[in-house]
Amino acid sequence: AQGLSIPVIAAVAVFTDSVSAAVLQGLPGLELDPVVTERVLSAADPIATGISAAVDEARALLSIDGVDGVNISGLGSASGARVGAEIKAE
Repeated sequence: AQGLSIPVIAAVAVFTDSVSAAVLQGLPGLELDPVVTERVLSAADPIATGISAAVDEARALLSIDGVDGVNISGLGSASGARVGAEIKAE
């Protein structure tokens, strides 16, 4: 954050299934951690695991000096916009 004089809002990728992960992986410059991706996609409850992974990422980003907030990004779920919004609201 040295020399930066504007607030930084970091993006937190939210995914709970292979489709929502693939959408994020298709974005230029964005890489999902393969270990986290595998953990979410192979979980017995991928929605809870995906939410937990997003919360962990948000906390890590917010601990960085100069990061003032996070933007919850991504499709969230292939089950539609409402389900995706509900997941991101968690």
